[in-house]
Amino acid sequence: MNETISLDGEWELISLGAEVPENLRSPLKITIPSSVHIALFRKGLLPDPLKGRNGEKYQWIEKSRFIFSRRFTLPASIYGEMKLKLEKVDYFARIFIDRVEIGLCSNAHHPWVFDITPCITPGREQTLTIEVDSGVSWAEKQDRSRYLPASSPERMFLRKPQYTFGWDWAPRMVSCGIPGSISIETVKAPSIEKADLSYSLAGNCAELTFTLELRLDEPEKYSLALIINGGEPQPLTERTSCGLKANCKIFYTLENTERWYPRELGEPVLYDITVLLQKENRTVDSHTFRTGFREISLIQEPYEGGKTFIISVNGRRMFIKGSNWVPAEFFMEETTDKKYRKLISEALGANMNMLRIWGGGSYEKKTFYEECDRQGILLWQDFLFACSEYPEDSGDFLKSVEKESGLALSMLKNHPSIVLWCGNNENDWIFGFYGRGGREGKQAYYYGSDISHRLLPRLMKEQSVETPYWPSSPWGGDFPNSDEEGDKHAWDVSIHYPNLLERTDYRHYRQIKARFISEYGMLSYMMPRTYRDMSGEREIRLDSDVSLFHDNLENGPLMKQALEWIFRKWPENHEDRIKLSLAYQAMGMREAIVSFRKRKPRCGGSLFWMYSDCWPAHGWTIIDYYLRRKPSYYWVKKAYQPVGAYTQCFARRTETYLINDSHEEQILEMEFQAEDMAGTLRQRICRAVSLPPDCVVEGPVVYDAKGWNYIALRKDGKILSEDLVLHTIPGDLEIAPCELSWKEEAEGRDLMVTIHTDRFAYMAEIRHPDGAEPEDNWFHVAPGIPRRIRIRRADAGTIDIKAFNSRGEYIL
Repeated sequence: MNETISLDGEWELISLGAEVPENLRSPLKITIPSSVHIALFRKGLLPDPLKGRNGEKYQWIEKSRFIFSRRFTLPASIYGEMKLKLEKVDYFARIFIDRVEIGLCSNAHHPWVFDITPCITPGREQTLTIEVDSGVSWAEKQDRSRYLPASSPERMFLRKPQYTFGWDWAPRMVSCGIPGSISIETVKAPSIEKADLSYSLAGNCAELTFTLELRLDEPEKYSLALIINGGEPQPLTERTSCGLKANCKIFYTLENTERWYPRELGEPVLYDITVLLQKENRTVDSHTFRTGFREISLIQEPYEGGKTFIISVNGRRMFIKGSNWVPAEFFMEETTDKKYRKLISEALGANMNMLRIWGGGSYEKKTFYEECDRQGILLWQDFLFACSEYPEDSGDFLKSVEKESGLALSMLKNHPSIVLWCGNNENDWIFGFYGRGGREGKQAYYYGSDISHRLLPRLMKEQSVETPYWPSSPWGGDFPNSDEEGDKHAWDVSIHYPNLLERTDYRHYRQIKARFISEYGMLSYMMPRTYRDMSGEREIRLDSDVSLFHDNLENGPLMKQALEWIFRKWPENHEDRIKLSLAYQAMGMREAIVSFRKRKPRCGGSLFWMYSDCWPAHGWTIIDYYLRRKPSYYWVKKAYQPVGAYTQCFARRTETYLINDSHEEQILEMEFQAEDMAGTLRQRICRAVSLPPDCVVEGPVVYDAKGWNYIALRKDGKILSEDLVLHTIPGDLEIAPCELSWKEEAEGRDLMVTIHTDRFAYMAEIRHPDGAEPEDNWFHVAPGIPRRIRIRRADAGTIDIKAFNSRGEYIL
C-alpha cells in the first residue's frame, strides 16, 4: 500500500527581480499552499489585494521570480519508488532536490508528478526548492503576428486562469505561486496504481467496467473484491477479462440501480463503490469511487424551422434554469469548502438547476463537484479556453493541452452532475466567424478550432465519456450565435446595441427567439454595505478612484442612461443611485427570464451572466463577493419557480403565462388582478386551472390595465407563485408615497412578518441584522394583497421595512 507524506506547511520565500519592493527582498516564512499575493497579504507585508486600490501594489509580481524552499527528512525505514506530487503550480516552475533539477512545470490547470527516487536519501535532511515565475515575460516574447488580437494577448500562450489577466468584471492580477498541496508518495507493491470506472445503463441495471493498473509482486496470490455502499465484499477475480495482471478490466452488473436525478426532478442518489486488492482475504490496498448513475441526452430535433436544444436526464426533458459560474475567489486557494456549499445551496434556493463553469476560469476543487453531486445541481463544464485564439500550431502547446484536458476528464468524468462538456467560450463566434469567416455566412478555420472540434472529442471517446459534448458556446449552424440552432449569447442588451437607450431597455429581451440562451446579463452597482466593506470608507462616491477601480468595464455611461430611462432621474445621492441600479438589474433579469421561459420548448434554457463575484465589484452578479444577496437574487428566484405565473405588459395589453416545469399535472387556483395607481380596480379574474406536465399555458389577456398587475397560483390555499409588477417602467407613472405596516410573529428561531401598505409600495426592503435570512426581499406590495414573509434566524423587533416610495425616504 502506498504512503503519502505531506510537504504543506511552512516554507521559505525569496522574491527576485528589479521591480520587487525593497522590504520584500529578504527571505520570508510563509505557508503553502498559497499564491505569492496571498502569502504576502497573510504576512501583513501588503494590504488585502481585493480591497480599495490595493491590487495595484501587487502588479510587480507578474514580472518577478520567486524561490520557494523547505527542508524535509523522510523516515529511515521508508522504501519503494518516490514520487513528488504537486497539485497545482502557477506557472513556470523548475524543481530541485539538493540542487539537482528533477523537473519543469508549465501548466497551472493540472497536477504534476515526478519520479524522485534517485534523489532521495531516507533518514537524511534534504532541501526541496521550486523556482517560479508567472510566465508573462516569456509569453510577451512569443510571435503573435499570425494570431488575431485579443485582450491581454500574452494569455493565449499560458495555460493558467485567463480571467487573472483582467476581464470586464475582474482586475488584472496575474497569479503566481504554489496554490496547491505538495506531497511525496511512496509507490510499492502491492498497490492499485490507477483505477478508472465507466458504465452503461440497461433498464434498472448498471453495467460497470473497471480498468485497473496494479503493482503486484506475486500476481497469483492476489484477488479483487468489490464493496457497494459499505456492504459485504464480493469476490471479483473470476470476472476479469485477462486474469489478475498489471493491467486488467473488471466487469460487474449492479442490479436494481437507483438513478441520480437533479434535485428538481428527484433524489441525487450516490453510490460508494470500493475496489479491494486482497491477499489471503486481507485488504492490502483499495480505491473508492463516489458516483451516481444517470442517462443524459442533448435533444436536437426539428422544431419551428430550426432545431431544439434541450437537456434530458433519465428520459425527462428539462428547462434549464441557471447561471454562469466564475471562481468564487480571485485566488482560488482561498475558496473554502464552506463557501462552496453556501453558493451551491443558494443557487438551489433561487430555483436554479444548472451552473455553467465558464472557460476563462479554472477547474474547481474536488469539494465543488462533490457538493454539486450531493445537492443535485447540473453542471455545464467548459474546457478552459475563452475569447482568444490559441497556438495549436505549437507542438509543445498542443501536447500540454492534451495532457491537461485528458487529466481533467479522468478526474471529473464520474461526477453525475456534469451533463455537458463544452470546448470553449466564444472562440468560434469571435474568431471562427467574425474574425476569419463571415464570408457567405460561413465559419473559417481559426487557431484553436482543432482543439475544440477534433482533439477534445477524441479524448472524450478514448476515455469512454458518454456525456454530451458541445464544441463551443455559442455554437450551432453556420452562424454560431444563431436563433435557430444551438446556444446563444444574448448580449445586444447591456453591451452590443450601439444606441445606449436600446442597450439599457431590457424589454428587448422579448425579441430573442433563440433555442437556448447560455449568456446574457444586467449590470448594477454593488450593495451599499459591500461598497463600504470594499473601500473602508463611510461615504459612498461612485465616481471615486476606488469605486472606478472596482467598476465593470461595460458600465461606463450605461448606468446613467439606464436610470434616466427607467426612473427619469439620476439622483445626486450616490446611495440612491445604487439602490435604483439594483432595482433596474432585478427587473431586467425577471424580464429576460420570463421572455425565455414562455417560449419553451422552442427555448430549452436560460443561463444568465453571472452568479457570484470573485472580488467586490460593481457588475453582473446576483450574489456578491461577501455572499450577500442582491435584489436580483430574489427576482431570479421567483422568475425560476418550477410552477409559476407571470405577466408581461405591452403598450395596451397585458399577457399572462402559466408555466409548469414539473412532470406532473398541476390543478391550481389562479387569481389575476389589475389596479391603477389611484386605487381603482380595473380587472379581477379568479378561476381553477389545469396545467399539463412540462408546459406553458397562456392565461388571461387584459387591455388598458394601467397601474399594477398581480397574478398568483395557489394549491390547497397555499401560494405557489405570485408576480406583482407595474404595467410600464416606473418613470412613466405617478407613484405616490406609501405607508408600510407589519406584524411580527415568532416561530421557533424564525420570524413571520405580514406586511400591509396603504398604497402601492415599490421595492420594499426588509432591513435585517447579520445572519438573518428572509425568504423574499426587495418586493412590491399592493393595497389589499398583504405579503407574508418568513425570516430565518431573526428576533422580533430587529427588522425594519422601507420601500423606495416610503414616506420620509422617497427616492423615486
